[in-house]
Amino acid sequence: MRKRKIVRAIIYLCSALLLAGVLSSCSSNQKNSSSSSGDASSSNRKVNLRFSWWGGDDRNQATLDAIKKYTDKYPNVSISGEYTGDMGGYRDKLATQIASGSAPDLIQVDVTWLPGYAQKGDIFADMTKYKDIIDTSSFDQNFINQFSMFDNKLLGLPLGINAVTFMYNSELLKSAGVNITDNWDWDTFITEGKKVHQANSSEYFLNINSQGLFENVWSNYVRQLTGEKLVSDDYVIGFNKQQASQGFALIKRFYDENIVQPAEEATVYDKQIQQNPKWVAQQFGGALNYGSNLTLFKSGLGAAPATANIPVVQGAKNTSIIVRPQSFIVINNKSPEKEESAKFINFLLNDKNSQLALKDTRSVPPTQTARTALEEAKLIDPLSVAIVNQALPKQGLADNNLSTNQQLNDAAVSIIQEIQFGKTTPDQAADQLLSQWKDILRELKDNQQ
Repeated sequence: MRKRKIVRAIIYLCSALLLAGVLSSCSSNQKNSSSSSGDASSSNRKVNLRFSWWGGDDRNQATLDAIKKYTDKYPNVSISGEYTGDMGGYRDKLATQIASGSAPDLIQVDVTWLPGYAQKGDIFADMTKYKDIIDTSSFDQNFINQFSMFDNKLLGLPLGINAVTFMYNSELLKSAGVNITDNWDWDTFITEGKKVHQANSSEYFLNINSQGLFENVWSNYVRQLTGEKLVSDDYVIGFNKQQASQGFALIKRFYDENIVQPAEEATVYDKQIQQNPKWVAQQFGGALNYGSNLTLFKSGLGAAPATANIPVVQGAKNTSIIVRPQSFIVINNKSPEKEESAKFINFLLNDKNSQLALKDTRSVPPTQTARTALEEAKLIDPLSVAIVNQALPKQGLADNNLSTNQQLNDAAVSIIQEIQFGKTTPDQAADQLLSQWKDILRELKDNQQ
C-alpha cells in the first residue's frame, strides 16, 4: 500500500513538471513571436511607412536611392515617398495633413517650422525614446541641443548643416595685399577690404545686396554687441537705438570706404548678385553668404577659392556665426510605426551607403562620419565641408522665429536701402527701424492672443 502511494506521488510530480515545461514553452513562443513582430528588420512582418520631402530633382532622386538601399536590405519594409518640388506647396499640404491626422510617418520640415509645431503640442515624437535605435554620437551635440531640443524632447534631427561664411578669391586678395584671418573684427574687415579698390579702381572687396547687408552684416553685428536675439520670444526688441545706429553706421562705412560697389551700379543685380558682371569677371574679392550657395558663387572666386568665418566685434557677447540646420527629419507622433521610423532614420543618417546616396543634396551632411565619407569618395566639395567645420566650433546664438519674421525683415531691408543711397543717417535709420518694428510686433502679438 505504501509502495503504491510512493509510485502515485512520483507520477503526479512528473505530470506537474511536464505541464510546467509545456506552459513555459508556450510562453516562450509567445514572447518570441511578440518580439519578432516588433522588429521589422529581423522578421517577415510587413511594415509600410510614408516619408514626405521637398526639393529639386537631384534631392528627390538621391532620397529615392537611399530608400531603395534600405528596402533592399529589409525587403519586408516598404516606404512610400511623397515628394513635392515646391517648398511653399509642400508646407501648405503638410499643415493640412497634420490638422486632419493624415500626415506621413516620416516628415522633412524646415528649420523655421519646427519651433512653431513644437509649441502646438505633441505633434512630433520625442526621439529620446529611441536613443537605443538612433545613434547621435556623430552629431555636434551643441548643435543638437540648440536646434533640436524642445522641453528636453528631441523632436527632429538635422538632414544637413548650413553656415554663413566669407567665401573669397584668394588670388585677387593676395595681389591687393589683403590679409585674411579667421579671427578678424569688422574694423579689420574694412581696413583690409578697402585695399582692393585702392589697388584697382575696377575692383571691390565685397559683393553683397541689401538683404545680405541686413541678414549677414547688420543683424550679426548687433547680436554680437548685445548677446541677445533680435527679438525675444515675448515680442521684445533685443537692442536699443545706439546699437541699431552702430550697425547702420557700419554699413555706411562700407560705401564711404569703397569696400562695396556703389549702390547705383550694384542694385540692378540685387536679386542675383552672382550675375553681377564684375563677379563674373572675378573683380570682387568675395561674398558673405551661406555655404549652401557656394556652387552659385564659385565661378567668381577664381582658381583658388577659400573661406573664412565672418568678422566678430572685439569683446562680443555672442559670435553670431550662424550655423543652422538645412532641414529636419521628424517622426509623426500619430504614426503606428514610430519604432520602425526610428530605425529608418538611423539608417538614413548613419549608414555609409545611405550617406553616399544622399550626397550633399540637403547641404553639407550633419554628421562628421558622413562628411568624411563624401570627401573620401570625392562626392562633395571640400570647401563646403571646410565652411561647416570652421563655423561649428564658434557657432553663435540661434535665431528664433520672431527674429526672422518676414515683415520685420522687409522693414529693415527697406531702411538699409536708404542707407545705401545716402538718403538717411544711421541715427535716423535706427529711430525708423525701432518705430516700425514696435508697430509690427504689437500687431503680431495681438494676432496671437
